[in-house]
Amino acid sequence: MALEATVGDDGMVYIRETEQPDVVAVTTAAKWEAFVKGVLAGEFDHFAAEVAEVGEGAGTAGVAGGEAAARTCGAAHRS
Repeated sequence: MALEATVGDDGMVYIRETEQPDVVAVTTAAKWEAFVKGVLAGEFDHFAAEVAEVGEGAGTAGVAGGEAAARTCGAAHRS
């Protein structure tokens, strides 16, 4: 699973998951920036840790940490 984000001509940020590309979330650039800053600051790392703990030994492929997610989010936002 990966998230894709782009800024539309209207200035809104459009976000979708690659596994469900027809489902699109829309937000403002200001809210997206706040989210990316939170990811970079590690504010959501505990969610990834909880998922990793639940998935241990269950054959999960792993969970991307906050830093990797931040790089993805930041790169997608700048495009």
